Amino acid sequence: MFVWEQYHAYRVIPLDDRPHVSPRIKLWSGDGRGRWEGNTLIVDTRNLNAKSRLDVIGDFFSDQAQILERYVFVDGSTMHYEATITDPTVFTRPWTMRVEQGREPELEFWEYACHEGERDARRTSSQFDD
Repeated sequence: MFVWEQYHAYRVIPLDDRPHVSPRIKLWSGDGRGRWEGNTLIVDTRNLNAKSRLDVIGDFFSDQAQILERYVFVDGSTMHYEATITDPTVFTRPWTMRVEQGREPELEFWEYACHEGERDARRTSSQFDD
C-alpha cells in the first residue's frame, strides 16, 4: 500500500496473480498489479481515468495510458524509481523517467493538516478586502 497523506490518496497494489479489473472500470490511480523480481518491485498500472495529471505543470495522459513502475531497493538508504509511460493516444512512443531517492533519517515526519492555525492566510486575504 502506498499512502500520500498530503493528498489524502492511497494505492493498494495486490502482489498475487489476480488479473486486472475490466478495462471498462477506470480509476483515479489506475489498477496496479505488482510482483517482485529480486530487490525490485514492479507495478503494472492500467485503467487510469485520465482525470489527473502527470506533473504540476499539466502534462496529461489519456485513459489508454499504461504505466510500468520499477522500485529498485539498492540498499537500506537508496531506492531507484523508474516509470515507463505508454500512451499511443498522447505520445508517439513510450518514454521513461528515473529518480533516485535516498532515506533522510534526520527529517521529521509531520502531519499535513491543511495548515491548521495558519494566520498568514487570514492576513493576506484581508489585504484585498479594501
